[in-house]
Amino acid sequence: MRSFALGAVALMVYLAGHYTISHDFYFRIFNWESDDLRRIVGDVVLIIAYGGFFVFMTRAFLALGLREYLRANVEAGQPQ
Repeated sequence: MRSFALGAVALMVYLAGHYTISHDFYFRIFNWESDDLRRIVGDVVLIIAYGGFFVFMTRAFLALGLREYLRANVEAGQPQ
């Protein structure tokens, strides 16, 4: 369950970051130039959040599937 929650948080961070970067929020508020190196830093944060989303969601569903598989084997009386 914790992996699913962390994946959801990573997705929210990604969406918030994407909105602020794609609508030039930083550039209008802080008067940054469009070729500013800090935009690349923002994109790196987005990549990390996007990757974290997939890592944690995959882990959550893998754990869920493993739990269901092991439960089915225990109920059937099969050795693990």
